[in-house]
Amino acid sequence: MDSEARLGMVPVLPGYQWIRPLGAGGFADVYLCRQELPSRDVAVKVARRDRGADGEAGIAREADVMALVSGHPAVAQLYGAGRTPDGRPFLVMEYCPVANILDQVRANPMAADRALSMVIRMCGGAEMLHRAGYVHRDIKPSNIMINAYGSPVLTDFGVAEPVGADPRSGRDAFSVMWAPPEQIAGTARAHPTQDVWALGATLWTLLMGRSPFEVVDGDNSAKTVAQRVARGRVSRIDRPGVPEAVTAIVRRAMSLDPEQRFGSAAALGYALQTIEREMHRPVTEMKLSVVASSSAPASALSSPSWAPLDAERTRARRGSFADGAHASLNEAWAGNSTTNRTGVVEGESKRPAWVLPVLALVMVLATAGLVVAMLTGGGHSIHLGGASSDPTPGQTSEPPGGGVNDAGGAPPAPVAEVVATPKGTEILWSWDIPQQGQNGSDQLAFKYVLERPGEAVVAETMRRNSLTTPAVSGENCLTVSVVVELSGRESAPVTQCVTMP
Repeated sequence: MDSEARLGMVPVLPGYQWIRPLGAGGFADVYLCRQELPSRDVAVKVARRDRGADGEAGIAREADVMALVSGHPAVAQLYGAGRTPDGRPFLVMEYCPVANILDQVRANPMAADRALSMVIRMCGGAEMLHRAGYVHRDIKPSNIMINAYGSPVLTDFGVAEPVGADPRSGRDAFSVMWAPPEQIAGTARAHPTQDVWALGATLWTLLMGRSPFEVVDGDNSAKTVAQRVARGRVSRIDRPGVPEAVTAIVRRAMSLDPEQRFGSAAALGYALQTIEREMHRPVTEMKLSVVASSSAPASALSSPSWAPLDAERTRARRGSFADGAHASLNEAWAGNSTTNRTGVVEGESKRPAWVLPVLALVMVLATAGLVVAMLTGGGHSIHLGGASSDPTPGQTSEPPGGGVNDAGGAPPAPVAEVVATPKGTEILWSWDIPQQGQNGSDQLAFKYVLERPGEAVVAETMRRNSLTTPAVSGENCLTVSVVVELSGRESAPVTQCVTMP
């Protein structure tokens, strides 16, 4: 039965006027409705009657997952949820007028700056979902929409799973075109690096107009595509105006070995910010909060994606719907932005997000605001200016163990110098741990950017104050900055270069 036919089966919901269908999925249908109070267009997602208990469970699971990150500017937002008169669960979400990104890029691939901006924003949303203890498992262009404010938002959390979930208990309604091989094969527990693969594949698609493993006028059945994915041969992004480094970043994100991918969605986003700087484009902000799910243990983001099936699973906190002030919501995300503002790319970090006592309050705020439609994805990339990264007034967070707050918003002191010591075919880089005053040493990490001739830029974050790298003939440069882990504030960068024969 098509969507138009199912429209006649839509239950009457008090306070909502049904307008037209927006899309149909495996366990639910989405409709454009007019809400009476407040008066606005919304998208209502209703469990399909013919899916019975599976449809109900799917909607309930999606509501719980969305509630964990609702309020993030790059994530589908919720207005609320309920049950129809005939007992089916439904979600009320923001109506997004642009929902055809995949169709658009097939006809006209995106310019590099617009594609980079969109994926960087998606990296921020995915990162916060991961910190909340979940993996999306179906990131792709058709699950990205453009809301009424011109911003891209990630949608359709219907197949999300807790980090560490047994693949044998998961749902397989994801698209093989953008899924990593271990997810397709069902051989690994749910892990953030699976979404990292999908984000890389999505960027490739936005730039090339098709999936990395789609063959024009060829056999693109799920089975055949899965075979291509298993081989992992990602073609070069051959487009004028697309830097060569983009291909290198995508290939790393889509490495067959999950350990070789970027360790987090944020790390991928930071690498893409590097490209924006090299293109002399405004740097797109990722909205990241220091708040994480209280059920995401230290191992949630660092455990390997191929963990044994008898390993302890990550338990995910169930969210709930609440109302809040839209202004406060946006300020909360902007105030915890960790986007680099000094010209240094923040690199990969595998440390867990800290659990903070303000979680409950933030989650109340996080479910307010404009909200999304799901299922079909959409739109074109919009390049928006970054919000301030100053903290929201009255918003504080305390480090674990009762450390000192990052009071006053002062950036940390930089390292005095970076020392490069050649040792045969390697270079030992080292730097001091500067005295910070209000920032304890246990709150600090070091971001570095390594640049070498003929090599892709490496951007990482770590707590050690030394690093050994292979020496490459020519000028090898390392840039180091100090980062306060809780706030993301960073020092001025310090660079050292050494020329190797």
